Amino acid sequence: MEFLNAHSLMLPLATSLTAFGFGALPKPQIFLDLAQTVWFPWVLTFVLIWQGGAKQDLVLSAIATLILFVIVRVADMVYPKKEKFYAH
Repeated sequence: MEFLNAHSLMLPLATSLTAFGFGALPKPQIFLDLAQTVWFPWVLTFVLIWQGGAKQDLVLSAIATLILFVIVRVADMVYPKKEKFYAH
């Protein structure tokens, strides 16, 4: 079966990762644990850019992810997160 090769399955599998993000599938514990790391959300961001807007170009995906990373970091410096205080 020609359609069942690694190349033809990469895009659908990359796209299927979004099912975890919006709750269509239960998240495996390893996914939840990895999501707490600094790097894993950026890996997923890279995958989403690769499959969605970068025409499956690895270099373009890496550059776009890096640009987004810098934007987020600069925004965090300019507008630091405030602690939330809740009245009990």
